[in-house]
Amino acid sequence: VMRASHTPSETEAAALEMETAVMEFITKNLGSLAGKNVLEIGTGIGRFTRPLAESAANVTTVDMTASMIERAKVNLADLGNITYVESEIKDLVPEKNEFDLVFDVWVLMHILDERELNQSLSVMAHAAPTAFICEYTDQGERAVGPYSILRSPEEYIDSFPMPIIAQEDFYYVGDRSSLMFFEKPQE
Repeated sequence: VMRASHTPSETEAAALEMETAVMEFITKNLGSLAGKNVLEIGTGIGRFTRPLAESAANVTTVDMTASMIERAKVNLADLGNITYVESEIKDLVPEKNEFDLVFDVWVLMHILDERELNQSLSVMAHAAPTAFICEYTDQGERAVGPYSILRSPEEYIDSFPMPIIAQEDFYYVGDRSSLMFFEKPQE
């Protein structure tokens, strides 16, 4: 999940630090995940699925790549409260506020088409009254590969269809990710 230029020990240390920072940020802004239903965007190998499932009542985790879902199923076989969905975000059709939290780490940066990004953000905002987004954010120092766009925190904040209530930057091994928590106003 880190750059190829990072050593394996840097990657592992940063990954553990990142997991702790993310879960503490969510708890600070949402409270406990106990009894909550979470929609995780981007299963990957299940690195964040595990702490979410260990804390929440249920996790529905979505990835567009069947092989990643299969790897996550193996890694998370001991947990029984996870539903796996193979789909792109924009193609999901959740009920309004079907979930308590939408959770994303390093997925939106891989959506290159702005229209598709906005469709995905709309689906996420429809699915839950709260959303957590963590993305690599542009520091203007490094080239971006052909499969990613590093946007500024302000670009995510301006594009997400619900108000932001908290934002922090997380620095590790020369990179920055922005942790952002959004919440719909009480209806």
